Amino acid sequence: MDKCSVEGCYRNIVNQTHKLCQVHNKQRLEERKLKLVAEGRMELPPERSKKKSTNGRRQKKIAPMSAKRVEENKKYKETREKKRDWQKKNGYYNCVFCNSRLIDTDDEVADCHHMVGRDGDNLAKWANLFFSHRDCHTNYHAWNIEQLMGTSWYLKFVDRLKTFHREGYNQELRRMNKAGVIDDDQYLKMYRPEK
Repeated sequence: MDKCSVEGCYRNIVNQTHKLCQVHNKQRLEERKLKLVAEGRMELPPERSKKKSTNGRRQKKIAPMSAKRVEENKKYKETREKKRDWQKKNGYYNCVFCNSRLIDTDDEVADCHHMVGRDGDNLAKWANLFFSHRDCHTNYHAWNIEQLMGTSWYLKFVDRLKTFHREGYNQELRRMNKAGVIDDDQYLKMYRPEK
């Protein structure tokens, strides 16, 4: 395919007559329009102010977040910071995955992991919020179960979960069962029903 005739441009041509690429052809048309306006042979259309809907009224901009979600996020941030302060004060500020001490710096603050998701009331539920290193958190969500089993911390994490978060523990068992790491009999033996 032929290249643009403008020196230094290596794009493919879209205008066969003038041998111009899309960028330079658009520039040529814009210059032509301005020349016609200057000569009085063409008028620019009036600028539109706002988009109008089909019924003639101005379209309302859709909010990026609902008022309810804004309130939930505010509550979540407050709860998260209260839990962070409480854990630091009481000596429990460890990574939920690898169990090593967390140290916040100006550049990096520990991630907040939601043990059983962020849906509904779980977003700001105290018992659902746990802190972790960014790498541990990213790996936990990005890796499949076989990769996690290869880490030094995953099985210890699952074992610790048994003592402090039954729902999270059962979730990990389901994950292992689904991946075929444990069979149905093992799953049923290890499963810890909610109180």
